Amino acid sequence: MKRLHFLSVAACLALVTSGCGGGAVSQSAAGGGSGSDKTTYLTKTCTGYQPTVGVTDDTIKIGYSGALGGPFATVGVGLWGMLGYFDMVNAEGGIQGADGKKRKVEVVYKDDQYQVATTKANVQKLVDDDKVFALLGIVGSSANQAIRPIVNNGCVPDMFATAGAPELGDPSYPWAINGPVSVYSGEGLTYANYLKEHSPNATVAIMSQNDDYGKAEVGSFKDGIAGSQVKIAKEVTFETTDADLSGQVTTLAATKADVVIVIALGAQMLQSINLISGHPEWKPQIIAAPIAVSQLSQLNPGAGDGLLTGSSINVDDPKLESDPKVATFRKWVQPQFSKNNVKLPVSAGVGGWNEAALFAQSVTNAPAVTRADVMDAAHNLKPDLSKIIFIDGLTLQTTPDDPYLVEGMVIGKWDSKAKALSTVDTIDLNGQVKFKSYK
Repeated sequence: MKRLHFLSVAACLALVTSGCGGGAVSQSAAGGGSGSDKTTYLTKTCTGYQPTVGVTDDTIKIGYSGALGGPFATVGVGLWGMLGYFDMVNAEGGIQGADGKKRKVEVVYKDDQYQVATTKANVQKLVDDDKVFALLGIVGSSANQAIRPIVNNGCVPDMFATAGAPELGDPSYPWAINGPVSVYSGEGLTYANYLKEHSPNATVAIMSQNDDYGKAEVGSFKDGIAGSQVKIAKEVTFETTDADLSGQVTTLAATKADVVIVIALGAQMLQSINLISGHPEWKPQIIAAPIAVSQLSQLNPGAGDGLLTGSSINVDDPKLESDPKVATFRKWVQPQFSKNNVKLPVSAGVGGWNEAALFAQSVTNAPAVTRADVMDAAHNLKPDLSKIIFIDGLTLQTTPDDPYLVEGMVIGKWDSKAKALSTVDTIDLNGQVKFKSYK
């Protein structure tokens, strides 16, 4: 359920093709996988580098694992946006590589119900049995960290994950990279910067998911307010399996804090906002971890009015129907939603659409269609913004030393009557978010 806005938030992929094929091999495949000077930082992790697995002269196969059913099904909805993008690309003949050949994308996808153990098993099968060239949009921070040994030892690109964990920028594991979703540690720093500027004496209550996601956001927020007059009044956590969060809200309400930061996903985020907004005595400024307009619209009437969150382009807005990028997105993604009986607004597919676009750009930019070259291209990417759906104001860029594509946030204020976000601030932290683990 994370980031149905940026990537929006959710996205995924996987492909199918038989065999390893005869794709071109660059210097990075020389010497049995020793790698060129440019890509040695990647291939030195390999126990056996196979540069062109999943590639033929006319196809490229990728793999995806995410929640496609069960209580977390909205987390994996980005897959349909991804498939829509590749439908469009394949209709045009495929992704063109540096060798001049166009390759159609085949996606092999598997349901993991948002269970880490299942994701790991799925990825092992995608790599060993399905022989995918790369993984794309794998859902979940914990899941992407669990599969790092598989992708690092096998030198299999784990590209543009539907996850904001700062650990995906760990230089010890260069075969994984975050997708077009703000890195969690960057979000924590954004909240800190916003409060230091707009509410420098605020007292803050924090309600967070008890996992790597919550720890990274809270930890980086604490780093960001260090030395300032912003103070934390109380912190509470909850488990993703908790059905009732009223106890946590009651505890925080007793502090009378000026601001409450809510770090949650999906139904738990909505429940938290409804409970806080409905409290008879406590009316704090709510700062919510990025949540899509399509989800905010499901709040109780009037709930969350004035809350602050990460803003994004709402492709469901009728006013944007004539926008060329939005029109193209809807043309190709709506059929996937209909075919797969997805009952969510089509905006839920933006994340997967963007992940697919970034993958395509990485393949096109690479000097050869090999795993190391394409992964290196993803680490040296300044995206063509005309090909993705992303709100203006932030610098999108990766380098090997700074692999976080999205650092910072366009902060929007929720109008519950208009069911819309209006921009109140843009905090661009490009190049400022350094790798740090908050486990």
